[in-house]
Amino acid sequence: MADALNMRPTFRFGVPDFWKRIAQGDPPLYESEAAYLRRHELLSPAERKRLKPEDYEPETVRLSDQPDEVNNEN
Repeated sequence: MADALNMRPTFRFGVPDFWKRIAQGDPPLYESEAAYLRRHELLSPAERKRLKPEDYEPETVRLSDQPDEVNNEN
């Protein structure tokens, strides 16, 4: 997308700020925060106890969270 729009990609918590196109029935999946922290061994024993298996599942980005168009105003 960055090449097509001639702009540098930006991310919020590892998720792109802008999308060119997203398939309605197949949105991208991202690693959950809990999975990231577990993978890097950054969870305390108390945090590991509190987390449920579903907390480690990949997360989707809802289409309603994204703007309809990319605004290229200078």
